Formats: sequence, C-alpha cells, structure tokens
Amino acid sequence: AFIFPAATPVQFDPDKAHESVDRLCSLRPRAIYLTHFSEVTAIDDLATQLHGDLDTYAAIGRRYQAEKPDTRGIRADLKALFARRLQQHGCQLDDEALEQALGMDINLNTQGIAVWSAKQFRQSTVTQ
Repeated sequence: AFIFPAATPVQFDPDKAHESVDRLCSLRPRAIYLTHFSEVTAIDDLATQLHGDLDTYAAIGRRYQAEKPDTRGIRADLKALFARRLQQHGCQLDDEALEQALGMDINLNTQGIAVWSAKQFRQSTVTQ
C-alpha cells in the first residue's frame, strides 16, 4: 500500500495529524478503511509513512514560511517528495503520468501547507 497525508487548506496541522495517527494505531486495528479508498492493513508500516510525510510537509512549510508563502516552491518540493516516494515504492512514473495521477492531490496539499506556513509566520511575528 502507498499512502500520504492530506494537507487540506485551513485544516492542516502536522502536530494534530501525528496525534491522530498515533491514536488510531493505539487501538491496534486489523484494518482501517480510508475515506474514498478501501481497506488497508499493515497499519504500523503505513503509520510510519504518514509520520515521515507529515514531518516532511512541515519542513517544506517552514522552508517557505512567509506572510505569502511561495506556492510554486512548495509545489515543486511536494512533487519531488511524491516522485521520490513512488520510486522507492517501485512505481516508475514520468512527469506527465505523475501529474495526471497525483496533480490534484499535489495542488490541494500545496494549498494546505501554504496556509499552515503563513499561519506559522504570523504566530512567529507575534511572539517576537
């Protein structure tokens, strides 16, 4: 199974997402049924993937942290992450196929990371 977190605009919070993954895993389910998808098993392996991606999403957001984050930079970094993860998973997609398969997800996650990044910027300027 290949999984990645959704960074929905205005709702993305990597710390809360980590907590949610941990809470679900603590229940020791045999399987989880993902919205719009299907049953997944190997929960611990998938949780590891999610935690790693959440950390990477946050690092990308921090890299572009500004009042108006560079969404082109965020998108490029996110697309590179997806390409790298897919390649590690054994899936070889060229750039066009990657855009066709995951372009909408990359765009949505870019927006979510940008909103979170701008929020982090505003919070950091208030505390300075």
